[in-house]
This record gives sequence, C-alpha cells and structure tokens, in this order.
Amino acid sequence: MTVHEHKKNLMIVRNVDSDMISEAYFILKSDIYEKESEEKISEEAERILREYDERLGKSKKLFPPALLSLLIGTGIFAILICLALLCVQFSM
Repeated sequence: MTVHEHKKNLMIVRNVDSDMISEAYFILKSDIYEKESEEKISEEAERILREYDERLGKSKKLFPPALLSLLIGTGIFAILICLALLCVQFSM
C-alpha cells in the first residue's frame, strides 16, 4: 500500500493489497495535521482497509442472498403442499 498524495484534507491510497480495492480515498478532518503525524494517519488508513478486507472475507463464506431466498421459498412451498395433502386426506 502506498500513500500517493495528500491534498489539504484528502489522502489518496493506491496499490492497496486487496482483491476488491485498488484505490482508496480518505477525507480527513481539517485540523488533523496539527494533531497527528503523517505516519500515524497512514497507519490508521491501513487499519481501516485491513479491517474492511477481513470483513469482506468473512461475509464471502455465507450463503448468497439469492440461494438463501430460493431455499426459504422451497421450504415454504413444501410445507404448504404437505398441509394441503393432509387436508385432503382428513376430508375423505
């Protein structure tokens, strides 16, 4: 990860070590350079990107929403068919 440029309160980070992100833009507080060093700001940006990448990695292991919807719909349909068959059987 390289911090490419700093402009007044904008930090552009390029060459991010991620499968999803190639560039990141951070809008900084206006008085941040008076309080913190550039190195500390860069470390914070790295931390944010690392946590975001980890969160994306965890969410990839879950079922995709379309598959989950299909499974729930199929389950509801199966329950309704069973109830209809029970009603027909008890009415005879």
